[in-house]
Amino acid sequence: MIRRTLYRLKQRVAVFGGAMDPPTAGHMLCVGELLNKNHVSKVLVVPCGDREDKPGMSNFEHRIEMTKLSVSGYFGNTDSVVVVDAERDQPIGFATYDLMKLLSKKYEDYDLTFVVGADWLEHCSSILDWPSLEGKTGMKLVSQFSFTVVPRPGYNHPEFLPVPSDRFEIVSDLIGVPLSSTFIRDSVRSNKSIHGLVHPSVSEYISAHKLYASGSC
Repeated sequence: MIRRTLYRLKQRVAVFGGAMDPPTAGHMLCVGELLNKNHVSKVLVVPCGDREDKPGMSNFEHRIEMTKLSVSGYFGNTDSVVVVDAERDQPIGFATYDLMKLLSKKYEDYDLTFVVGADWLEHCSSILDWPSLEGKTGMKLVSQFSFTVVPRPGYNHPEFLPVPSDRFEIVSDLIGVPLSSTFIRDSVRSNKSIHGLVHPSVSEYISAHKLYASGSC
């Protein structure tokens, strides 16, 4: 008697984290390309909580709302791009290892991959040194989770990859737009147009809530 076992392949799902202050057209282009070029079947967009290295960040409620508006505006009513508010009630944003541990338990049927820019993997910013609530857990991070490395304008694909390097997929067929949230914020403060750089609904939200003006939060 031949015993057959059926295995269900897990969906490959990208975790796309960031401050999203604000989410730009470049962010959404990257998300769309990951999906349309079949690198993943779903993207979880995860705005980070408050961070000590970014003391002037807009409050979480503004950033999560802008992210929802951007995703809805560009992708419509789809379950292929989901905004996740995993860090809403946290006093400080999760480290990558802590976030991936949380999401891997919540989405245990998914094969999660964390999206990083090529600039993150330079020698001077070794992922192996990244801390977490458990201390320095960089080796645990790269051993337990996989990563999708996307292009960043001005940065070459990394020649050095943390061990084990088979946990990293270098994606070379994405456009990579040199459009940062910092540029958007600076443009708003300088009364310059951001038309086309964020979704119109995000631009309207920024104006309605007077974000990025002096004294705003």
